[in-house]
Amino acid sequence: MRTKPHALCIGAGAVGRGLIAPKLIDAGFMVTFYDVDKNVIDRLDQMKYYPLVGRGVFKWIGPIGVYDEQDLICMENDFDYIFVSVKANNLSIVADTIRYIIENNQKKSIVYIIENLNDAAEKFSGMLNDVGVNDITVLNGIANVVVPISPHQEQDPTFTVYDPNMELVLEKTKDAPFINTARYVNEDEFNFEWLMKFYLHCSVHAFVAYWGIQNNFEYIHEVVTSSPHDAIVSGFIKMISTAMKVHYPDNAKEIDDRGKFEFKCMADHLMMDDVYRVARDPIRKLEYDERLIGLLYFLRISLGNFICDHDSYVKLVQMTNNAIDCAGLTPDSLLGEDFWQELPDATFDTFYYGVIEELRNDWTERFSHNTNS
Repeated sequence: MRTKPHALCIGAGAVGRGLIAPKLIDAGFMVTFYDVDKNVIDRLDQMKYYPLVGRGVFKWIGPIGVYDEQDLICMENDFDYIFVSVKANNLSIVADTIRYIIENNQKKSIVYIIENLNDAAEKFSGMLNDVGVNDITVLNGIANVVVPISPHQEQDPTFTVYDPNMELVLEKTKDAPFINTARYVNEDEFNFEWLMKFYLHCSVHAFVAYWGIQNNFEYIHEVVTSSPHDAIVSGFIKMISTAMKVHYPDNAKEIDDRGKFEFKCMADHLMMDDVYRVARDPIRKLEYDERLIGLLYFLRISLGNFICDHDSYVKLVQMTNNAIDCAGLTPDSLLGEDFWQELPDATFDTFYYGVIEELRNDWTERFSHNTNS
């Protein structure tokens, strides 16, 4: 009879293999991976363990039960937890997978959604409701720091860099038993954690990726470890930290410490992420609450008009225009995207006249060959 709790990890990428699974295994869980990448699944299934490499230490974690889609359908379903860590545009597919699992599961599962989405649990609950799943607890989770798996992925698709600074932060609720290697926070604290991760890490990371593309850099670390590029990144982190302290004045020291930590991570040789990988799905990063335009809006509403005089802000506006150009968009076509339709009129006006107008003016000057403005 099985005594260990059983967790299904949907998504066997950097977060699933490099953070969620090791944390769960340390807590005594049996882990099953589910992923659409057959190369990874076949390799993991063959090995029953995988290498975690970090700080010069080669460490093996295992054994791990691994199943592809057919195995998932045929296996005896008895998952206590389901952890979801996939690209946002794959969540609707995951909702269908979870519907099947819930219908055939022997016990009631708790779903943690580990995503860089604002209100991810609420949004994913809506997706589950759409496919007829409405009696399940969905909670927010976040991978505080992620060390990517490339460029070694081509050598071994299961190679995963593990950094001991990585942390699994889960939303605290009476319905979810504690996992002893995770940190639990309440809803307000989680929102704060998400903002720190999203703005201090993801926004700067995305900026550096697009900047690297412009300057023909192959790896992110080549951008942030040589002057003046590290000064640009440091300036952005300082500016974003200042904006965050407007919303969370009681957490000023924590924000400053996190900013210093993020800059250190961005200069870490382990962060050799391919630029093209970070800049994938550029349209998604251009949504109004996402990593590029969303950051502009966040800075605007936090720091006011005077931020326009800040050299880093000007660079960010220019870089965002380049991101729009990389995505094959114009300011006009960008405003026609569906994700803008959900904005309240007042918010849209503030955003339009505070940010998009600048983007349009700068775009006209810099990319007149690719705009109707």
